[in-house]
Amino acid sequence: AGKAITVRSTDGPEKTTLDAANYDNSVVVFANGEGRASVLEGFELRNGTGNCDLFFCYGGGVFCNETSPTIRNCIIRDNETAFDGGGLYARRGSPLIEDCVFEGNVASWYRGGAMYVIDSPAIVIRRTEFRDNYGDDGGGGILAKETDLVLEDCSFIGNVTTGPGGGVSVESGTAIIRRCVFDSNVCGGRGGGFAFSGTTLELDTAEFAFNDAGGDGGGLDIRCTAASVEFADFIDNRAYGKGGGIHADQGDSLRIVGCRFERNTADVSDGGGLRTGGIPTEIRHCIFTDNAAEVGGGVYADQGTALVIVGSRFTRNIARNGVGGGLEADRLPVDIVNTGFFQNRCTDAGGGARIRGGDVVVANCVFAGNFAYWRGGALDVHEVDHRVVNCTIVDNESYETAGGICVNPAGLVANSIVRGNHAARWPDIANRNETWISDLRWANVSVWEGEVPGRFDGPAGIVDRRGPDRVGGTGDEDYRATGCLLGIDAGDATLVPADRADVDLDGDLTEAIPLDYFGLPRFVDDPSVPDGPELPGGAVDLGASEWNLRGVTCAQDLDCDGNGVADALDIAACDGDPGCLDCNGNGRPDRCDLIDRSGPFFPAVGYWRFEEDGTNLGFSDLQGDLQGDSGVVVDVGVDAVPGILGAVNRGSLEIGDTGFVRVRDPDQRFAMGRGSFTIEAWVRLDELGAMGDPGRRQYLVQRKPGDSGGSRMDYAFLVQGGNLPTGVDRRYGKPSGLSGREMVLQFGDGADTWCVTSYLEIEATGWHHVSAAIDARSATVRFGIDGRFETIEYEGSDVDRYASQGNLILGAHTNSSGQFNQRLRGAIDEVRIIRGVIPVDALLDVWPVGSSADCNGNGLPDDCDIRDGLLIDADGDGIPDDCVVAASCPADLDGDGVVGGGDLGQLFLDWGVDGPADLDGDGVVGGGDLGLLFLGWGDCPPGCDSDDCDDDDECTLEGCHPVTGACTHFRLPGCITDPCFGDPCDDGDDCTVDECDPITGGCTNLPIPGCSPDPCEGVRCDDGNPCTDDFCDPVTGDCRFELIEGCENAPCGDPAAGDCFEPSPVPSCDDLDCCDAVCDVDQFCCDVVWDLDCVELAENLCSGP
Repeated sequence: AGKAITVRSTDGPEKTTLDAANYDNSVVVFANGEGRASVLEGFELRNGTGNCDLFFCYGGGVFCNETSPTIRNCIIRDNETAFDGGGLYARRGSPLIEDCVFEGNVASWYRGGAMYVIDSPAIVIRRTEFRDNYGDDGGGGILAKETDLVLEDCSFIGNVTTGPGGGVSVESGTAIIRRCVFDSNVCGGRGGGFAFSGTTLELDTAEFAFNDAGGDGGGLDIRCTAASVEFADFIDNRAYGKGGGIHADQGDSLRIVGCRFERNTADVSDGGGLRTGGIPTEIRHCIFTDNAAEVGGGVYADQGTALVIVGSRFTRNIARNGVGGGLEADRLPVDIVNTGFFQNRCTDAGGGARIRGGDVVVANCVFAGNFAYWRGGALDVHEVDHRVVNCTIVDNESYETAGGICVNPAGLVANSIVRGNHAARWPDIANRNETWISDLRWANVSVWEGEVPGRFDGPAGIVDRRGPDRVGGTGDEDYRATGCLLGIDAGDATLVPADRADVDLDGDLTEAIPLDYFGLPRFVDDPSVPDGPELPGGAVDLGASEWNLRGVTCAQDLDCDGNGVADALDIAACDGDPGCLDCNGNGRPDRCDLIDRSGPFFPAVGYWRFEEDGTNLGFSDLQGDLQGDSGVVVDVGVDAVPGILGAVNRGSLEIGDTGFVRVRDPDQRFAMGRGSFTIEAWVRLDELGAMGDPGRRQYLVQRKPGDSGGSRMDYAFLVQGGNLPTGVDRRYGKPSGLSGREMVLQFGDGADTWCVTSYLEIEATGWHHVSAAIDARSATVRFGIDGRFETIEYEGSDVDRYASQGNLILGAHTNSSGQFNQRLRGAIDEVRIIRGVIPVDALLDVWPVGSSADCNGNGLPDDCDIRDGLLIDADGDGIPDDCVVAASCPADLDGDGVVGGGDLGQLFLDWGVDGPADLDGDGVVGGGDLGLLFLGWGDCPPGCDSDDCDDDDECTLEGCHPVTGACTHFRLPGCITDPCFGDPCDDGDDCTVDECDPITGGCTNLPIPGCSPDPCEGVRCDDGNPCTDDFCDPVTGDCRFELIEGCENAPCGDPAAGDCFEPSPVPSCDDLDCCDAVCDVDQFCCDVVWDLDCVELAENLCSGP
């Protein structure tokens, strides 16, 4: 029998090696009944080949047969066996393994690169690292079969198998996983990090990152009776098949609690974050962000079993080729409660969620900023019984119909806020499919056809529908109810569904759902507001959040910060916080006067600043490509940025003879169809328009297919209409006496063209502010030039509008052959496109009344600080001198960023007269100015970037003063800073576990046993060749550049380039003349890639293929 002894090295495994290079066996063999008291400690075991029978060899490093030894503090490295268990093989025993490292072991023909365990009552592994092991047919790190496996504080990094389970594979057993890491493991089958096919799985506190599966389950694949996954992170995992983060298939129960799914992908199938099928699934308090799949970008749940989602959040998930941007569910029943869906997208139906099945409850949920191409921008409930109750559904979009919710006749929508949703092509069908009449009751809804008992139509009444970035649906909004809620005690409490999801975990599934979206009591009566007069029973507030009688009661007065409390009451009830004081007595809380809290600012679907770096080209991840000779110019004082008093411009866009901006619009975000919209911009005209030659027309904005005529024009805005109105099928506005200098709004209806022409004219060159707003409901167009406005009617019943697919072009026009012409001759700046007609006082042509900056970050407007003597403004320009000195460079007269010889020359040219070199402001350039110039000699001080101003405090809003370059910090009233906000304990060491005490903020940084730094951290591998696959070798840290098969990067006319009439992953094409013609129009085609737009140009500019 084996002996109960401890064999321990004196110097540890780094200096004590057992090498079996010439032994042809396992390095260590336990085969005589050894138990836990038989201990092997402190050795490196290497070059073992396994213990062999007549046919096969097992356990290259350690062989255990019907034994249960303890192996502690050992390094088991570079062992290889042809059969199972490259590092260790255990059969019918219960070994204990602690504080070990398994590295570089190989099971070359079969399974378990580091370890193979079979038919063992239990095996416990603690604080052990498995790195770079290979198992040919399963379990790159561990394969456990018919075994109860316990893993605690272990890490699996870079393990590989062609079968299932890159890190671990469990077959026909149980598993308990606690505090483990699965990173960069790869498998050819299912379960890139972990593949489980057994009875019960308990996984608590784990991280799955950068794992890759050739099949299903990029991070984790589950096929079992019951599974519980709690407090695990799934980040950047990939599955070629289903379930980028987790794939779970069949079983009795799956419970997922407190998990984070971020940037996981399912390449060709469903469920970017999670894919679950045939197993009842419960998801509580989980976050799904930036996941992607063909269908169900965040979660895909099907095969008819129950689905419960409580207190979770879905943000920016995308279904690339189907339904359900955030969630696709085909289940019975479905309960989604207290959950938020923000900025999810899909190419079909249900941008936030799409649900099929039956018995659906969606309650106390928020849908904002979601987009669906077809229908149901927020929610599509398809052919099932459903109840959508007490939800807040705002600012969602679709291209076709039902920008908000699309529900069928077999259900109910009640007690909800449904506002601000938009359908581009059919705007009147904002909240449902035009052929369905749904039961809608007791709701605050803006657009809905048919009778709505208890309908309200007014402000949503939530704390902050836009958030600090002033754009709805980005996730920073505050959807708590306020006293301004139109619908307090106006909903029908009898319609609140039963708490089948048990949101309060009290076990009572028959009570009405007792908590709102924020986990506060759902049923709170406001005695100052009478209950709805026609309610059949008790009352409840409309929307996802209940007004809980906190704060100041709302009054119907000005509310500049949108917090649901009248400004006068905000000021009267201020407790000394700088943000709610009114230091300058203008009747608005100071936070409304500051750069970070200015208003009103209407959010845009596109807003281009054209600053000097040429990169600030839009909101909502829409980017513009500068084309031709477009170039950014600086120091043109026309910007009107809300909330910044006295700001000067930092750039505009020079169009030139061949320039334009193409905004690629794959989701048709800029499609307006029959809807209302506003376009505004600053333009500099170097020439004026005229009648006669069509070349005298000047286009600011165009949206239509590039190779079509005006009949397919979604819209175009000409700042100089030229002779365009004389050539359309119908025209409205100015009927005769055209000069060619009028503004024109042009449309097509699919067959004909029509336009509205202004009476206002731009009569002089130079800078002008222009705007055009079409109100589809009143059939009017409002034009504006430099503060002058007019409204023109058109016959809405006589004309239609056409919403086509296509890109947005700024600064130019394309004819029916796809050629660019009729450019704006001059420059453009501050181009903004907005859905709806915004008020005149919200345009960017004037400064908002009372606005100011806060360059010293004390929460008070600078004009108050100057008045009170806290800041000095010697030159009286409204900008404190200290703030200007911090970032300005007045002696840099030539604007090259350096005070030097060129500036000195300019000063001498101005000597004795008033000019730009009058630095001291005395009216004469002289000795004082010369001294100031030498004082600033050298490089100018850099100003801040908005990203530089982040103070890692969740209770402040940060900004960067665009004039002074100084950072601003505004503290949110009543906010308590989390001492652990911003990862303050991150020591930058990948080999430590960093923890922050949530009460004290104290840090602990615990070393990970056996961890070595990632050699690729900080290494950037890019040889600039699009025909190579560039990556860092995870073992050596060296850059590798592998040629992409079939990829050729060749110049115009080279036979190795692609066909001019076929898209190609490389730039240029094989026909020299055609290639040159296309690239003269769009250099993108010769610099980056020959895409479909380039093919379209080739078809129009070149002879056919």
